[in-house]
Amino acid sequence: MAPSHSLTKAEQIRTFAETFFTHFGAQLQSKDDELIVSLTPELAEAFGKPKLYLVFPTGRDGEPRDLSPHEDLLVYGSRTFDQMLAMLAHQGEAAQLYFSPVVEPPMNESPLPLHNCQVIENTIHATNDLFTIFNFRVVYVSDEKQEQFFSICLDDAGELRADIAEFVARNDSQPHLLVSRPSHDSQSLHTKFMQANAEAQKYLDSEAAVLQAAIKQRLQTVLLRLNTYYQHLLNEIDSDDPVQAQAVRDDLQNDLSRKIADELERHRLRVTLSPLSYAVVVLPFAHHTLNLRTRHRQQFVNLPQNLHNGQVDLLPCHHCDQPVDTLALCDQGHIVHGHCLATCHHCQNDVCHHCRIHPCNICNDTVCFACAANCAYDDHWLCAHHIQACAICDKAFCSDHVATCEVCTQIYCYRCVDSESVCTTCRTALSNDVALDIYPPSTPSIKTRRIHWRHHSNRLYTIYIGQYDSVLAILGRTVVVVDRAGQIVYGKKTRALKWLL
Repeated sequence: MAPSHSLTKAEQIRTFAETFFTHFGAQLQSKDDELIVSLTPELAEAFGKPKLYLVFPTGRDGEPRDLSPHEDLLVYGSRTFDQMLAMLAHQGEAAQLYFSPVVEPPMNESPLPLHNCQVIENTIHATNDLFTIFNFRVVYVSDEKQEQFFSICLDDAGELRADIAEFVARNDSQPHLLVSRPSHDSQSLHTKFMQANAEAQKYLDSEAAVLQAAIKQRLQTVLLRLNTYYQHLLNEIDSDDPVQAQAVRDDLQNDLSRKIADELERHRLRVTLSPLSYAVVVLPFAHHTLNLRTRHRQQFVNLPQNLHNGQVDLLPCHHCDQPVDTLALCDQGHIVHGHCLATCHHCQNDVCHHCRIHPCNICNDTVCFACAANCAYDDHWLCAHHIQACAICDKAFCSDHVATCEVCTQIYCYRCVDSESVCTTCRTALSNDVALDIYPPSTPSIKTRRIHWRHHSNRLYTIYIGQYDSVLAILGRTVVVVDRAGQIVYGKKTRALKWLL
């Protein structure tokens, strides 16, 4: 997890400085990278000067500009910062913040814009919700020293609420705020503190991993310099006495080992986490229960609204997981963004992309999962009416994978028609023995009982391939295709064909 609010470190420390000196009655003059503070007599005595010129880190690398003699850099661990902390020792360790309602909730409408739905009813339940913010200070010491302050905020159910910590950080000097000593159940507070401390440890683990990588790189540079320097000294040993030369080498090696050990210890990361204070925050909320209707369904949606600033606790989009600031409803019951939703061309349902809705690969109409089908031979998204099941293998196929049998003239998937354009059913019929007393339905043009028939069936058709007796064989062959209802869908006499010879 990250610190509970999204300010940069420079912004955090500047906000802290402005709040600190305003609290103690100092006059502030703010500039882009500098804060000029005219101190009260008490502050002037504590800081040893009547005015402070505070400079903050700027830029991506967090480095300050060049300082003039009268300016002080205010960063974690600096002398001025430590003086500020010393003045705050044992002050504000616990507080209860009451934010009064400022905003009137909308009564018969949604507190958020709506995309594809309308409000039937809005039931509002007003509450004062409790949140507990624990403030921590962490000090990282290795070859460099860094300090950091961060907050962990928990709601009354123990869930993390970074947004509330950020709200308090940005609004703690606003009007409509009452401060008092907290009247909080000690057992409940202890439970929340243990949970907040565990979350803080998780944050430290992630931060420490980043710091360890930077420390390792600095350590490698130092060790390379040491090894290079001592190797140079070893190479310069020039003595005619082998014993003396070896003694010098041993001394240099021992000295190098000691210095390496010192550097390893100096670059060892030590982390100290200290709880600083806590605050119980009481915030007025309106809990909206919206009865929303789309063209095809009704759905209830719960939206909490902060009545101090009017902000709504945004729900995550079911598709992209980002906060939804304009409500759109998927007809499968999901809350999404408008751009994470589309309307099916066939059923006219609004379907989110998580439920799968895409343009058809053939006609480009938008089609949802319920109206789509897949070809067995590719992964194209297709309208169901572009797909048919092969009568032989029963696999679904599209127009890109179709083949026509030149014997029975029926359409199948391309896998069931061979390189000579003969389908599997016709090929099997040709290899079967002549059937006795089995004939296709008669037609005026085909006298079926004078023909010897071979036949075979697939899921939809029975294919009859017949030949006259040997005297009339020159007349060719006859093909009759009969569907499951017994109706002839194709019948034709042909000349003697190569595939019948």
